[in-house]
Amino acid sequence: MKLTQALVEDFDAVLEFVHAYYTYDQIAIRPQLADGVRTLLADPQLGRVWFITADAQRIGYVVLTFGYDHEFGGKTGLITDLYISEEFRGAGLGTCAFAEILGLARSFECNIVELVVTPHNSRVPEFYNRMGLSLSDRRTYSVVL
Repeated sequence: MKLTQALVEDFDAVLEFVHAYYTYDQIAIRPQLADGVRTLLADPQLGRVWFITADAQRIGYVVLTFGYDHEFGGKTGLITDLYISEEFRGAGLGTCAFAEILGLARSFECNIVELVVTPHNSRVPEFYNRMGLSLSDRRTYSVVL
C-alpha cells in the first residue's frame, strides 16, 4: 500500500471516489462538491488528496485539509475523507494509510489531527481507537452557507 498524491488532472478519478464514499456513508452530494474538489486539488495551501494504491491499483483515497487553532499552537490537520473500496476492506490497508497520513501531517507541521465521522458508521470507532485516536469531549456544530 502506498499513497500517491492526486493532481488537478486526476479530478475525475478523485470525484468518482468521493461519490462512492459519500454514497456509502450517506453523505449528501451538494452541487458545489465538484468545485470544492477542484479547488482543493489546485491549492496545496488548503490541503492534499491522495489515492490509496495497492499493487499499482487505486483502491481508495484520503483527504487532509489544513486549518489553524491557537489552542494547539498553530496548524491543524483535518481528515475529511478516508475511503477504501469495499472489496479491499479488512486487509489492513486502512491502517497503513492512516499511519502514513499521520506521518504526512507531522511533515506539514500539524500540531493536531482531527477527523470527521458519521455516527451511523459502526465500524469506524473501533478502527480509530486502534489507531490511537480518542473521542473528543466536544461536539461540532455547523451551518452550510
